[in-house]
Amino acid sequence: MTGVVGVHVGQAGVGTGEAMWDLLRREHGIMDSGYIHQESTPNGAPNAHKVMFQGVAPEKYSQKAVFMDTDPRTMDNVVSGPQGRLLQRGAAVSGRESTNGLYTCAKRQSGPEMAPTVMENVRKLTEAENGSPEGFLFTHSMAGGTGSGLTADMMDRLKEEYPKSNQVQLAVFPEQELKSKDSLFGFYNAGLMLKDTLDDPRTVILVDNPGVFRVLNSRSLKPINGNFLRSANQLLAHVASALTACTRFDGTSPILLGDLEAFLVPTNNLRFSTAAINPISQGYHNWNGNRNGNDNGNRNGNGNGNRNGNGNGRGNGYGNGMQPDKMETRDVTTGCFDPCAQLNSAAAVKGEPVISSSLVYRGENDKNEINRSIHQAVNQYDVRFGEGSHKGFKVGLAETAPSLVPFQEHKKANTSAALFLNTTALAVPFSYLNEVLQAMLDRRTNLHYYLENGEEMNDFSQAKDSLDMIVNEYKQHRGSNCPPCPPCINNNQVEQRELPRNWSYSYGVEGDVFNCNDVSELRQYACKCYRCYGSPPCPTR
Repeated sequence: MTGVVGVHVGQAGVGTGEAMWDLLRREHGIMDSGYIHQESTPNGAPNAHKVMFQGVAPEKYSQKAVFMDTDPRTMDNVVSGPQGRLLQRGAAVSGRESTNGLYTCAKRQSGPEMAPTVMENVRKLTEAENGSPEGFLFTHSMAGGTGSGLTADMMDRLKEEYPKSNQVQLAVFPEQELKSKDSLFGFYNAGLMLKDTLDDPRTVILVDNPGVFRVLNSRSLKPINGNFLRSANQLLAHVASALTACTRFDGTSPILLGDLEAFLVPTNNLRFSTAAINPISQGYHNWNGNRNGNDNGNRNGNGNGNRNGNGNGRGNGYGNGMQPDKMETRDVTTGCFDPCAQLNSAAAVKGEPVISSSLVYRGENDKNEINRSIHQAVNQYDVRFGEGSHKGFKVGLAETAPSLVPFQEHKKANTSAALFLNTTALAVPFSYLNEVLQAMLDRRTNLHYYLENGEEMNDFSQAKDSLDMIVNEYKQHRGSNCPPCPPCINNNQVEQRELPRNWSYSYGVEGDVFNCNDVSELRQYACKCYRCYGSPPCPTR
């Protein structure tokens, strides 16, 4: 049986990793001490835990995981927290110096410093696989200096030593909302990381904070101890669990990490997919049915009859829907296709062509029912496929039922689904990133921080070229049959002029810095139209 090693980098990646391993140990019946609780072991999968856990003593296991951050306090919290007893010695690695939020410092300074310790730990974790694991699962942020730079460095080193192992990223994309001067570093960091990692094929599941928080708010899920980030991390933990479900559990149609890459990544530039999962919590706003209430049950899940009181209907999950132990295949399938369930805010748009897609089911599901459910969801949400795209869904089946531990007590569900969509809607955040990066480079905003630490102007030019290639390939898959956006239908109602680029910036002691109170002009210039990001430009730009 092959193994999967988790690599969790930076503050965001470490937080997601902690929530992921807490969920995985519960799914496999492993207690905080590392010993297996026999009554909690999944039926029919006695050895499933060996994929992501390594035996250190009779009936005692530790995580196949490495946690990395340049802040020692983050690693101290991991070691002293609930995951500390499941970590192998030396698996939590911290650096000596802060990266100051810069990609360059993390990749050129912290990477070489921390790499020997990390690589030695990875070799110990992969001994059972004869030095060739199934793959590596990275969790990180693309905006943070450590999450971007250190991840890029480790991916290159692991690809060189384990060329046959697949690499999957669960990455958080930079927010468009600028909250501080450090937010501007995120655009540079994301662009430089893309430039350095596009050469090798790998699967990237792209989420963003607005999309994650929208899902949490729409389901009225209360934050854990007032902390929404912990709730967000546990939501992403379910995505990571779904990515490895078919590798860990038996099924009639498994999807391994290599299969995800083969189907979801048509080219190196189009490696990005968004994710949606259903259900995620016990009895809280599970996405089931549709907005018009055309199935069984009502909008609140408390009776029969639809919203208007005629016929049978089950709501769309905005109310307290069915309990997860009573959900059916069509409920979880339809819920995954709802735009409001997407964990990337750009993907919450109907009508954008799909390039490739995959569905991972867990629990008892009939193949014929799955086909009918997918057909119903495709018609209901008007799912279209782009030119030259896979006209279908790669379906994976894992027979073991999922666990739900996100917000309260541990509980089982009888079935679940996870949808991974590679869609042209993801061109919107990349187009925005390209626009902002160009504006910052024109004014050399905060550029001296990177140049002083060894980055060259040619690196930023290559980052811009990489973003141009990504956006252009998305435009090729959109084709010519996509309907225009509403502002473009009647051009007479829209003034044909371009908004002025009146960015406000000031000179300070540390150099040319944007005044973050006036960056609204920068955000306004980004194309607000989800379907028009080509030439000629949309009149709303």
